[in-house]
Amino acid sequence: MTPINFGGPMSPVPVYGPDSLLAPCPLFQVTGSAVFSGANQARGMRYIVPKSGTIFDLSINVAVQSGNIEVSIWDDSPTTRNALYRSGSIACPATGWQVIAATPGLVVRRGQHIDIALGCDNTTASFARTTPATSVTDLPAAMFPSPNGASGMIGWVRSTSFTAPATFLESSLSTTTNCPAVIARIA
Repeated sequence: MTPINFGGPMSPVPVYGPDSLLAPCPLFQVTGSAVFSGANQARGMRYIVPKSGTIFDLSINVAVQSGNIEVSIWDDSPTTRNALYRSGSIACPATGWQVIAATPGLVVRRGQHIDIALGCDNTTASFARTTPATSVTDLPAAMFPSPNGASGMIGWVRSTSFTAPATFLESSLSTTTNCPAVIARIA
């Protein structure tokens, strides 16, 4: 599907309309590309699901192609995070916006909090990133309440072996303002 670009001719992120799953915080914007600071690292970001349905067209923007990646979706458990979807290790796609998983098959509900992460096995690959206008890494609980009680952490880094485990502890995460730009659609 060709994206409808509501952001103007120079908008760096394709916009798919009301079925888009985008970053939850208006402070975040796509600000260029960045490499991972360590191999076998995953970087994730919180998303709030705008409508009930099934996630598809999970996409990233590759700036420099290298090695292998994994895209994963996690629940918002306050202690042990559970993988809701993992692409497994796949070759890093060509540059530009690329659909990673046409149909993850993950059914979500409106208002659900999920974290979407991008893992990479090297420090050469580079991806479009989202960063806040300020150094915000957490929002107040009253503004960003997680239905299941996870912290208000917006962006996170987890250093681990490549690929992602089925679960990990929320306490193993570090906050970051350098998150991969991941988009998806819901139908």
